[in-house]
Amino acid sequence: MSESLGFRSKSPSNQARLISQLERQFTNITQLLYTTSVPGALLERQVLPYIANDIIFKDPWQEGGNKQLYRIGMKGFHNMFYFTFDTFQLNIKLNDDGMTGRCIVDGIMNLQQFSWIYTYPLRSIFVYEFRLLNSQNPDEPQFEIFRHEEMWFVDIIENFLV
Repeated sequence: MSESLGFRSKSPSNQARLISQLERQFTNITQLLYTTSVPGALLERQVLPYIANDIIFKDPWQEGGNKQLYRIGMKGFHNMFYFTFDTFQLNIKLNDDGMTGRCIVDGIMNLQQFSWIYTYPLRSIFVYEFRLLNSQNPDEPQFEIFRHEEMWFVDIIENFLV
């Protein structure tokens, strides 16, 4: 993608508008990624353009990647599991460098693998680190995600024993 750029204006109103726009976009990206009924073609069109070539993905079981591996993992996740996602809170922080930031999403992934028996609520936190892009075209992404981390709180066995 294009080179990074700083905030066009440091004014509080412009930064508030940018944060509001980023909140909407990250809410949409998160819903697409963690609602596994979303078709692969839609992920390709609406998520992949925001993924940097040098992305690193990390969860409790793995770390690594690049855009191609992320693409494969994203589609594989949608083919292996059945989830929906409920967002509790989302926060955007722009870094002092004026070119990067972080989004934290807190919520519940609802594992519906055996929904006729039980839907398991999996408490989850996602952290996206992103860089702003020098894009003047409103139809192009204004940022790219270069690190995506998942943390989940798994107590399945404990919940079944209660």
